[in-house]
Amino acid sequence: MLLSALSEDLATEYEAVFVERQTGIELRPSELGIGVSQLMPLLIAAQHSFSILSIQQPELHLHPAMQCDLADYLQFYLKRFGADRICMIETHSEHIILRLLRRIRETSQDKDAVIKHLQLSRDQVSILYVSEASDGARITPIRIDENGEFIDEWPEGFFEEGFNEIMGGL
Repeated sequence: MLLSALSEDLATEYEAVFVERQTGIELRPSELGIGVSQLMPLLIAAQHSFSILSIQQPELHLHPAMQCDLADYLQFYLKRFGADRICMIETHSEHIILRLLRRIRETSQDKDAVIKHLQLSRDQVSILYVSEASDGARITPIRIDENGEFIDEWPEGFFEEGFNEIMGGL
């Protein structure tokens, strides 16, 4: 799905319309899942030039493919408004993080398939793992290399669950 337009009618009310890419069918947020409805304020806020866009768990109730699309959309937001913008995301979504790593990898390999607004360098991404500590919270930076790979291991096996599910029982 792609947020297509905000259209204005005679009463100066606005309506968000999504257009299905393959068929061109228009859908309203009420015709889609709850995740899209919850995402609407974020999509609208990103159209304005805030210094910091802070988002908590934007992946809730979203299909994994849409989580990846959201990561690309947020990259577009940052490119649109320039280097002085910050997008801070609190997430448990491997899909969002893996999409960012993919864009870093594609950019470093200078792939023609990477659209200009989706180019991303490791210097533009900071991943911080926050965990509980006896004196409050512990923040562990997870470094990324120029090929979009993790330099540091994730604490407590965060990215191991998918692997364990695939390989479990073999």
